Amino acid sequence: MTTTEVNTQNNFTSVLKRYSLKATPQRLAVHKAMQELGHASADMVAQKIENDGNTKITVASVYNILSEFAKLGIYQHRLSANNKMFFDLNTFDHAHFYDIENNTFRDISEDKLISELYARLCDEPALMPNFYMQIAYNEGVDRAVTDYISGMSDEFAIRTFEEIFVPQKWHVL
Repeated sequence: MTTTEVNTQNNFTSVLKRYSLKATPQRLAVHKAMQELGHASADMVAQKIENDGNTKITVASVYNILSEFAKLGIYQHRLSANNKMFFDLNTFDHAHFYDIENNTFRDISEDKLISELYARLCDEPALMPNFYMQIAYNEGVDRAVTDYISGMSDEFAIRTFEEIFVPQKWHVL
């Protein structure tokens, strides 16, 4: 399932039919709200639908619809740090960064993550372990950064990106 498949209402209706689901006003309202919100919990979607004022739906029904869409692969879902289930309209390969102060998610594609990591490490090779600093000295920074990133697992690349780019709170000792 690609994000573009569900971007228009006609495409979304076709996706629903593919799964033998009716395009009910509630399902369409949930999808419309998700298109506007991007990442959202059931209560956020229900609030958006209520504010729009066109469809009556309970938070429980919104949660059931979102969960059904996630189970079918139409959406993705993630549990936040405050144990709230968030749903994501984007199903392409990407990493999620969670803002603990605002309780929101931010998407970053894997390609963007790697290219930003590459650029930053080329600018500041001292962020790499000493072994790669020696490669940078002997064979050039480009080679060292390429070797370093190519040896990373997805999880390690995300963790390294987070350590370099995501601001950390200060701790008073």
